[in-house]
Order: sequence, then C-alpha cells, then structure tokens
Amino acid sequence: DFFLKDPNFLYLYRSTVVSDNQIDIQFYVDTAADAKSYTIKRMEKPTDGFIAIGSINATSGMNPMLSFSDFNVESKIKSYTYIVEMVNLCNEVKITSNIGKTILLYTINDKLELTNTIIWIPYEGWVGGISGYEIYRAFGGVWETTPIASMPALLDTIIYVDDVSTVLKGNGEFCYKVIALEGPALRVGNLSDAKSASNEDCVDHDPLIYIPNAFAPESSFNPIFKPVVTFAEPNSYQMIIYNRWGQEVFKTKNIEEGWNGAFNNKGDLQEIGVYVYFIEINSSGNQQYQYRGKVTMVR
Repeated sequence: DFFLKDPNFLYLYRSTVVSDNQIDIQFYVDTAADAKSYTIKRMEKPTDGFIAIGSINATSGMNPMLSFSDFNVESKIKSYTYIVEMVNLCNEVKITSNIGKTILLYTINDKLELTNTIIWIPYEGWVGGISGYEIYRAFGGVWETTPIASMPALLDTIIYVDDVSTVLKGNGEFCYKVIALEGPALRVGNLSDAKSASNEDCVDHDPLIYIPNAFAPESSFNPIFKPVVTFAEPNSYQMIIYNRWGQEVFKTKNIEEGWNGAFNNKGDLQEIGVYVYFIEINSSGNQQYQYRGKVTMVR
C-alpha cells in the first residue's frame, strides 16, 4: 500500500474574457499533492450542470499557476461559469475549486438623449469578493487609456449611463468593457488581487449636423458659414453654395473649410442676401446624408 498526498487547496484565480470567442482561466494548484491531472469544467445554464471541456496533466516541478484557454465560447451573448477538479493518481477527484463566472456586458444607445447605457452581470467566485469595477470606452476604434468611471460592487446587475453629448469626435461608434477588481483577501500562495474583463460591446450614433441659418462676414462674431458635424469621420464630404440665380459661388471637399462670403473665398464679398447650400456626407459606415437649405449673409 502507498498513501497519496491530498491537495490542501485548488483556487480558481480568475476567468476573464479575451475576445468574442476566447475566455482564459487561471488556477493555482497545490504542487505538493499527488495529482495526475486537472479537469476544467464549464456551465452555461444552471439546468445544464458542469461539462468537462479540457484537461491539463500534472508534471513534477510544474508552476503552481496553470492557464487554460476556452475557444468554444460566445462571450458577447453568454456568461460562463468554470470550475477545476484535481484528479489523483487513482483517478479520484480529490478537490474542486471555487467557481469563476465571467462578466456579461451589453450596451443600449439613446440617439435622442445622446447617452449609452451599459449594463452588466457581475463576476462571481472570488474569495475576496469584488471591490469594484472600472469602465473603459473606445470611440472610433481607439480605447481610452484610463477608465471613464469606477463603480462600487453592487448586487445582481449593474448599470452605468455614459453621456456622450460632449464627445464630438470619432465616427459615432462607442465600445465598452468593464474590469472587475477583486477585494482584499488572504489567498493561497500570497496571490495578488485578481482582475477579470468583460466582453466588449459596441453601439453606433448617427452623424449630427448643425447648420447655421445666417452669418456675417464682416463681423467678428460669426464671420464664416460652416456646418458643425459630430459622430462622423466621413469618407467624403462636399459643400456647395449657390446664389439666388443658381450660380455656384463656393465649393469645398474639406470638412474643416467654411465659406467667408467671397467668390470661392477670394476677393470681394458677394452681395448681402439669401444663398442656397447643398451638403453631402458619406460616413465611414457608407451611409449617405444630404442636406439642402438656405443661409442668409448679413452685414
């Protein structure tokens, strides 16, 4: 007869979303135990129970922090719960870890209020609980380096409303993710506080255009006629100004260039009165927007 050393611990350090189809699991094992392998199990719905999705063989001198990547996931629409089981040399399950349940985040946009509401189902499973969440945002495909907000860990579902009315750059696409921060606790192996990322979710806002109805070339207050465009990084843009006889007096394809009241912005001012504009924007999402109207040149 020989005696197998049982494990004193098996800690699922974190499960974290890496992409729409990848979740990484890290777990900390007792390398002094007589382990044969570690089975990773996953549950999608409580009614389904846990199903084995992979295994890692134990080796002598192994690093106690093991990692496993699950590529068979749809992290944008589902939260997954993981556990790890240690199997000993007699093929007996000797210890089961805590759970690690991933964060599921989704976003709802309000195009009238210019807000994005971020809702997420919290992380579960840490020994230290959750100390809070950091919310990150990207617009135009570029992630901001610092979180736009930090939230305390409340119950069940957490909601944050992001007012984007002052974010005028970018193409109108906003993406969000949250990072859960583990609370302080005494953990095996003196492990530091863990972090877990949610899925990323994106919403779009239509381009907004503000077109003045008058301008005064000889004034310091409003000397240039130029529309203000937000939530658009156009593939193409043009603005044409016509006088009351239908003659073209100004044309530009530069969204930053306005009309100063002169013929093609050179020389003397055109006469005071009403002009017709035509503005066309092709957005980066290949949507076309056209605007026609009148603008009055005043002294």
